[in-house]
Amino acid sequence: MSLVTVERIKLFSTRSPWWCMIIALILADGFITLGFLFAPTEVKADFTPAATQGTYLFGMIVMMAMACLAITTEYRFGTIRTSFLSVPKRITVLLSKTLVDAVLSGLVGLVSAFVDWGLGYILVPDRTWRSTPAPSGAPFSAYRWSTPWPRCWRLRSAPWFARAPVRWRS
Repeated sequence: MSLVTVERIKLFSTRSPWWCMIIALILADGFITLGFLFAPTEVKADFTPAATQGTYLFGMIVMMAMACLAITTEYRFGTIRTSFLSVPKRITVLLSKTLVDAVLSGLVGLVSAFVDWGLGYILVPDRTWRSTPAPSGAPFSAYRWSTPWPRCWRLRSAPWFARAPVRWRS
């Protein structure tokens, strides 16, 4: 566990991860805010909570750049030699770096998702943000299901956790 702590300290001792986290949040949350502000009224009527998560790729690109910087910066300044001398197994050093970067990226993504959802809730106040329940006695297949990935990626039967009831089909 001490190797993970060392990698976390090394990561946060430079400014680039902080800037990458800020830029990732601004890009992901900024583009969805622009979408909420400038969307036509008929498009805003169809917004769902799943629609707030559409711009995560902008932040993910920046977080991938941060993960690359975490490794290449140490090679550039030669501090990776010290890490490899203190821990002879290179795989443990690289896995601890991977773990720290993955946890940090996941936390930034989680914060971005909740901020996007909150912005959508604030900027589209006339929407109830709830799924319309099916009338009593309606078959389970009467819902129109949407998944977080585009229609071209959709599987014939998406897993239960990827389905979200959007509205009643009429």
